[in-house]
Amino acid sequence: MPSSGRAAAAVAAARAALGRPYIWGANGPSGFDCSGLMQWAYAQAGVSLPHSSQAQYSSGRHVSRGDLQPGDLVFFGSPIHHVGIYIGSGRM
Repeated sequence: MPSSGRAAAAVAAARAALGRPYIWGANGPSGFDCSGLMQWAYAQAGVSLPHSSQAQYSSGRHVSRGDLQPGDLVFFGSPIHHVGIYIGSGRM
């Protein structure tokens, strides 16, 4: 199933940022932390997200792993402390 236009745009923005350095607390465009990259990528698609993985986890609808679609955010840790973007075919 294809991603929505905004999700596809966020995935494309995140892919375009590959290779930029990890900088704690940064939200681009020259460097990012994990939630900053998600915030920046979705901003390129016209969607506003907060800048923390925990806040991002609390701001959207949750889906099961089997229902992930490209553009969905995936979260790690307990408590949540890392976030990535699902790009399809089991990859983020």
